[in-house]
Amino acid sequence: MISDLLDIPRIETGQIVQEMKDISLREVIKDSIDGQRNLAEGKGIDLKVEIPAGLPRIKGSATRLQQVITNLLNNAINYTEKGTVTVSVQRQGDDLLVEITDTGIGIPPEDMPRLFEDFFRASNVDKKGTGLGLSISRRIVEAHGGRIWAESPVSGTSCGSRFCFTLRQRNTARRRKKP
Repeated sequence: MISDLLDIPRIETGQIVQEMKDISLREVIKDSIDGQRNLAEGKGIDLKVEIPAGLPRIKGSATRLQQVITNLLNNAINYTEKGTVTVSVQRQGDDLLVEITDTGIGIPPEDMPRLFEDFFRASNVDKKGTGLGLSISRRIVEAHGGRIWAESPVSGTSCGSRFCFTLRQRNTARRRKKP
């Protein structure tokens, strides 16, 4: 929890911008998946990856983006009893769209508006964890010039969640503005 709390001012003061360099998003995703594979296999969850060939390098902090993807993957695996967790990347104009989709318990509709707030925990989950993972992920994505959102249940199904975030294909990262 202390580490999570210390991350917030580092992100908000623009420290991430200093960490940015040309990186391979494919490698960041691969490292995140490798770190979560045992958890998924232990639960019998199928991990799928859909990344197009020729994905461009981006300007970013590999460590911080891996933190986001690992957090989203870990949540997806933890709240899926059986089924699939899929990580996909698509080009969308000047952005790359990263999606982590699961077949898990989903998120109650009344909890969706508060999902990315500090210390928030959905009403249908146990109370382990700090409730900071998604809010820190939001800050990291925004520091990279992107945005993050969630959908639950996943369209076309009656279950699961889809967490999406965008990253610029070119360097347009910015500091998060204070409200």
